[in-house]
Amino acid sequence: MKRAYPEEKAYEIACRLLSRRAHSEEEIRKKLSKKGINLAVINDVIERLKERGYLNDKELAKEWTLSLIKRRLWGKKRIEYFLSQRGISQDIIDELLKDILKDLDEEKIAKDALQKWFSYKHSKKDKAKQARFLYQRGFSWDTIYKIINESI
Repeated sequence: MKRAYPEEKAYEIACRLLSRRAHSEEEIRKKLSKKGINLAVINDVIERLKERGYLNDKELAKEWTLSLIKRRLWGKKRIEYFLSQRGISQDIIDELLKDILKDLDEEKIAKDALQKWFSYKHSKKDKAKQARFLYQRGFSWDTIYKIINESI
C-alpha cells in the first residue's frame, strides 16, 4: 500500500540512504518505492537530488568501474553486469567502458588477477581452473587464452 509521504520526508529518506553510500537513480527509486512512497513524489525527489548534485549515475558508474578494476581486478563483462544490476543505463555503461578501457590493458589486469590468486606453478589442471577464474572475473576468452598460453 502506498503511503502518503510528504515530499520532504521522502527527500530525507533518500538523503539518509545516500549518506551511507552512493546509490544509482534506480536504486533510490526501488528503495523509496519499497517504503511505499508515491511514484510522483519519488520522481520529484529524484529530480531534486539531481539538481543538487547528490545523484549522478555517470560519476557513480565511473567511480565503481575504476574501483572494481583496481581493487577486484575485474574484466569488462563482469563490470558491465555489476553496473547493470545496480540500475545504471546501458548507454552510460557502454560509453564509460569504452572511455576507461581504451586506456587500460585488459591483459595486464588479467595477469595481475592470476598473480594475486594463483601464486604457484601451473599444471594442466591448474590452467583450466585459472581459465574459469578469469572467465568469472569477466575477461574475454581471447584474453584468457593469451594469458594461459603465455604461462606455459
